[in-house]
Amino acid sequence: MRDHDILMGRLITEIIYVHSKLMIIDDRMAICDSKNINDRSLVGNRDSEFCIVINDLEEEDGRLNEEAVLVGKFCSSWCKKIFEYVSYVKLP
Repeated sequence: MRDHDILMGRLITEIIYVHSKLMIIDDRMAICDSKNINDRSLVGNRDSEFCIVINDLEEEDGRLNEEAVLVGKFCSSWCKKIFEYVSYVKLP
């Protein structure tokens, strides 16, 4: 899946692919895992894999698609730090 947008006057593109080890959903939930989608991992008897789901219960005010929403405090801050790390945004 590919998406694109203008962020801070710059064209950005995103590719979401199966190898990703982290998914942050609506700044409220995060899924972190070690698995890959390949034959070795899918057989189920050779690799040991783990997955953790973080359902953020502490909320704070946030904005998604220009609308005021409640977001998870941990997941939202993690998402912002990741975007700052890859230089998409500068945080105050």
